[in-house]
Formats: sequence, structure tokens, C-alpha cells
Amino acid sequence: MTTVEITTHYMKDTTSDNIPIRESCIQIDFANENTTRESIYFKVLLDTTGSMIGAPLIAAKTALLSFINLLRDDDIIDISQFSTEVTSIFTGPATSANKEQLKTIFESVYTEGCTNIGAALQNIKDTYPDPSTGSSLQRYTWLMTDG
Repeated sequence: MTTVEITTHYMKDTTSDNIPIRESCIQIDFANENTTRESIYFKVLLDTTGSMIGAPLIAAKTALLSFINLLRDDDIIDISQFSTEVTSIFTGPATSANKEQLKTIFESVYTEGCTNIGAALQNIKDTYPDPSTGSSLQRYTWLMTDG
């Protein structure tokens, strides 16, 4: 069984909804296709600021591609890069064709700009699927940064 442990941190949003500050760890079984689980929505924000140049960005992209290869076709991946601004890289189902497309897309991701963490967090709020729509997607957010 392949499991991935994800440690999450929640921050208080002072502009609207209150999200409790807490840390938790979850385990998701990705390897067993017979395992019953809801589809997963992964929002990923990839830090592409100047401090990520070279090895840090290469490591982040490699880790992200390795993780994406564990996803099922009915899982959704929503990837944005952030530095001075936030730019969408890809949003869609984790199909084999899309996984291949992401390899090509990641080749053109480079570092520039300053760390605008506020814009990154606002992007999460603005693009996160609304749970009131009745969607059964499990929702997770990863902020991939060097600090």
C-alpha cells in the first residue's frame, strides 16, 4: 500500500469566514484502486520567487510530478505558481494525458519576482470549490515554498 502523509496548517481568514488554526495529518491510500474513496481536489500553490532558483524549484517540481502520478483519473488537480503575482498553471482531472501535459508545462516554469504570500492565500480563497454546491470532492491545499 502506498500512503502519503499530508500535514496541513489552517490560518484564520480575517476578511470573511473564520477557519480554525490547527495542524493535522492525514493518510490517503493511493496505490489500491479498489479502495473506496471520494474524488480529491488538490489545490497546489508553487512558490516561483527568486529564492526558489535552481535546486529548490527542481525539487518542488519533481516532488509534485511524483505525487500527481499517484492520483486517479477522477481526482482534480489545480496548480498555480506564485511570486509577485499568482498565475494558473493547470486545472483539470488527473488523467494520463494531463499528467504527461504537466511534464511539458513544468519545463517552462521558472523563478522571478518577490514573495506575495497574501496573493497566494487570496487565490486559494477565490478558486477553492464551494462546498455548498454539494460536491463530494475531498479538498486539500498544498503551499509549496522554501519559507
